[in-house]
Amino acid sequence: MSLRGRFFCLCSFLVALVVMGCSGSDVKKTEKIQKAFAKPGLEYRGIKFMNQSFMGMDVKWKFELISKDARKASIVTCPYKLQLQDMQPVEGSINPGGDVAGENSVELETTVAIPWPEEKAKVKEFLERKRIPYEFFLDCKLQTPDGATTVSASDSGSVPLPKLPQLTVTGANAEKFSGTDIRLNFEVSILNENPFNIKIRKIVYKITAEGKPMSEGELTVVEVVPSSNEASYDISTGTLSGSDSSEIREMIKKPSINYHLEGKVILGDFEIPVDDKGQVSFPH
Repeated sequence: MSLRGRFFCLCSFLVALVVMGCSGSDVKKTEKIQKAFAKPGLEYRGIKFMNQSFMGMDVKWKFELISKDARKASIVTCPYKLQLQDMQPVEGSINPGGDVAGENSVELETTVAIPWPEEKAKVKEFLERKRIPYEFFLDCKLQTPDGATTVSASDSGSVPLPKLPQLTVTGANAEKFSGTDIRLNFEVSILNENPFNIKIRKIVYKITAEGKPMSEGELTVVEVVPSSNEASYDISTGTLSGSDSSEIREMIKKPSINYHLEGKVILGDFEIPVDDKGQVSFPH
């Protein structure tokens, strides 16, 4: 073979080596990219309101850590932060331990006590907010074949606070007796819209008619009003005699009179006010 031919063969061989070297390098890079660990997903799975009462409640959050790689990732810890409107953040952590890999997933849940006023006098004002906006943040720290990593998820909404019982006058009437005596009768109803029972101790009331005191007293109840239910009670002035009162005699002459029923309902934990005004007519 001539010198020129040998030189041509050598060049061709070197070019082939370079091409093979480049091709091998690209394959290795591709393999390296393909083997990068796929971080698990962290997804919100729901919320539940628990142990509700006028003196506190708990909220449970659920999340799911979902593997996206056949290799194992060890769960180190999952710290969370609950941010409630106008309140200090509540922080903690979920520590399930273990690994997540392949087709596996790990359920993560935590129950947080909602910060509540310590003084009973402030509970009513607190409950009148009705709902408290919140943001819940969860981070999961993992140790993977590629090193430490973190996945995150969050939830936002509002926490529905227990509803104060509502007391309304659902019926009122006036009666005349013997042309000189009268009596005012009231039916009051207490509505419990909560998922828990409430205990009523008594109803303290005062009744005025045409601006004049007519009757006051206490109605001892000692009853439990079931959740999502209503209870009714009767309150009366008793018989009031016009023979002893010029004010009563003047009221009897009118076709109708204005009344004011005020007082309070005493529950197991605190009180709610009663204040209702209206008009009742005497029967013809």
